[in-house]
Amino acid sequence: MVIRSVEQSEDLVIRQAQVIAARVQSGGAKVLLTGLFGASKALILSEISRHAGRPLVVVASSAGEAETLAKDLRFFSRGPVGYLPERDEDPEVRFQRIACLTGLAAKELPLAVVSIRAALERL
Repeated sequence: MVIRSVEQSEDLVIRQAQVIAARVQSGGAKVLLTGLFGASKALILSEISRHAGRPLVVVASSAGEAETLAKDLRFFSRGPVGYLPERDEDPEVRFQRIACLTGLAAKELPLAVVSIRAALERL
């Protein structure tokens, strides 16, 4: 599904998010959203997350994009948002990875953001 512009009314954005959330609820393996930029991604994803009824993992193309998206989602979301950083020797990064994975496993995180590289790394 392509969402061309977020300049449309809020009701339309919410309806589109509900349609996408229904696809997710019905067991759709993946949903590809294109045509979004900046914080509009976070706005749409937070609405989808509210209506989906199950945890969502958002895959970003880079670590920087994933981190920025996670920050934007924390602004728009009403619940916690996880961020899975790429593997690093820094204890802070290790803790963040463990916290995100634990939150997803326990279904305590309704939304988590991960870069492609972090998603492909061995646990």
